[in-house]
Amino acid sequence: MEKYRVVFNVSIIVIVCITLINVVCGILQITLPDMLVRIFGILDLVSVAALIFAAIKMRAAK
Repeated sequence: MEKYRVVFNVSIIVIVCITLINVVCGILQITLPDMLVRIFGILDLVSVAALIFAAIKMRAAK
């Protein structure tokens, strides 16, 4: 159960960091390179999948 909580927390941190970078760059009108945007997108999708997996496992363990 503890390892799922760690995965859950790391996933949330990754999602928040990527979102903050995108928001700050949007406010400051900084254009990120296309490759970096795609990498952020892939990381975001993987983090969401890990978040859902960990949440389901934690809920099932209760």
